[in-house]
Amino acid sequence: MKRKALLIPIMAACLTTVSAADVFTTAGDGTTYNFAALAAIEGSGVTTTEANVFEMSQSVTIAPADKFVCEGGITVNFAKGVEFKIQGDADFNVAERTIFNAYDAADKTSRVHFNYSDVPDNDFITVANIDFNRIGVRHLGDKGIHFANCHFHKHHGKDNAAITFSKSGSSFTVVDCQFDSCQTSAIAGAANYLNPVTMENCRLYHNTLANRNRPQINLTCADSVIIRNCEVIGCPDNTLVGGIAVANLMGGTYGTTLIENCYIRDNRYGITLTGNQRGIVRNNTLIDNNKETNPMNGGSGINVTDNSQQQVTNISGNYIEGHYWGVSIIGGADIRLGKPAASDFDSPGGNVFVNNGCNGELYDLYNNSPNTVYAQDN
Repeated sequence: MKRKALLIPIMAACLTTVSAADVFTTAGDGTTYNFAALAAIEGSGVTTTEANVFEMSQSVTIAPADKFVCEGGITVNFAKGVEFKIQGDADFNVAERTIFNAYDAADKTSRVHFNYSDVPDNDFITVANIDFNRIGVRHLGDKGIHFANCHFHKHHGKDNAAITFSKSGSSFTVVDCQFDSCQTSAIAGAANYLNPVTMENCRLYHNTLANRNRPQINLTCADSVIIRNCEVIGCPDNTLVGGIAVANLMGGTYGTTLIENCYIRDNRYGITLTGNQRGIVRNNTLIDNNKETNPMNGGSGINVTDNSQQQVTNISGNYIEGHYWGVSIIGGADIRLGKPAASDFDSPGGNVFVNNGCNGELYDLYNNSPNTVYAQDN
């Protein structure tokens, strides 16, 4: 369908509506909007307060047949409770730094909500070079999102994470992004949503400040989960917040979880893989992930938990220092920390353990499973 040009104000007054709930919805006739076009429409709730600065005083929905293209180099201030919902195609790939800001520091409800069912000619929407200050991103669409060079700061905690997945199947990439001082996780999906995720070159610092039992990265197994070259630094005062968790709580068989070349420090635990999955954990640095006060409830550099006895995980080349338990294993089918190569999936070992233990005992490897665990060449 050929898309129309940006709306002019006279047309917009005739073709758009504002509901009783103070939600402005675009016409759904194939028009492309940006913030300047919305600000030119009376009743949209979007106004220009100064050059390149917009304010949203009410929620706005881009209808399924319409498109939204974000300008670069602007600031958008969200009034309390405002939701910007995208039901059509969108492009947030801006070249110049752009800021989405919750105007009220106490606001716990403002968000950008992607809820589209069809993105023409694309498998995903790009969101790049945007700062989200106290603004969350929620996804409920059929296509994925590529996040690049974005900054999520002081997310309010109304959603499960600064980036929340809410529908299975969509793929996500998160590259060169920063998450800090968020009340809940940096990135998360529910246990029954299966989203392939690639997360690379990201920095996470002091997230889940509400000190809930939620890790900074909280993902569910899917066809592929990759976390690479990321820094995950916890707040030492938060005793309930883990580093990275990837779980399969629904049963079934999924693809590979790869966590490599990450620096993980000062969390309740470093990495935990739960349930049936094929894991590769290699070349990570894990230090002092021991903020849990009870060693029976956490404090592992790397933890494997699988009561179904199906998980196969290869652990190699990691530096693990200052934990209650260097590596703890509870179940699983075949967990390898070092075994002479007999197949492509065997671990070469190369893990380094330093000062891991509790209650006067050293615990570099704690095998609480019925299986033989190979840990050679470490």
